[in-house]
Amino acid sequence: MKRFIVGRLFARTASAALLAAALVCLLPAAAARADLYVGTWTNNTFASSGPISFDYSVVGTAVTFVLDVGGSAFGIGDPPPFAMTGTMNPNGSITMNPLSDPMFGDLTASISPTGAITGSGTNIPDPRIESLTVTGQFNIGVDIHADYVVTFSPAFGGGTAEGDMDATLIPEPATMALVGLGLAGLVVRKRRK
Repeated sequence: MKRFIVGRLFARTASAALLAAALVCLLPAAAARADLYVGTWTNNTFASSGPISFDYSVVGTAVTFVLDVGGSAFGIGDPPPFAMTGTMNPNGSITMNPLSDPMFGDLTASISPTGAITGSGTNIPDPRIESLTVTGQFNIGVDIHADYVVTFSPAFGGGTAEGDMDATLIPEPATMALVGLGLAGLVVRKRRK
């Protein structure tokens, strides 16, 4: 009898957890959200690569991206992480505020309602580099892929270096626990029938 009561209580709790997880997933994009995307960047021209992470958060309409590029960016060194802030617009697009970074220069970026990324860097402190452009796709809750082109200053021979960045969502432990509880509740429920 005791085992039956514990089983029913677990099934109800797990079902409630599954329902809560489903409701969280159905919240509109402007609700509070925090995701971590981790992956690598690759410079295809110079055959170099390193780790990269994007910490993405939204509270109301305020958006923050913290970008951490590991390895030897621009062949110089490992830059510190930097944060870009912006606004989630009513149509789902994101407009990032301009940022002046000591390694990457004056940065601008935006994300369309469909997740298309466009960004640029100008006035880069390294005199060898004229500009940086980024295009790609941000699939919220799944992954980020972007291609970049570094354009070298004509005074240093001109030309470009091309590369890409790929990062996938790292699920937070609480989400994984809710999913696990929900699945366990479904198993218990199925066994009961």
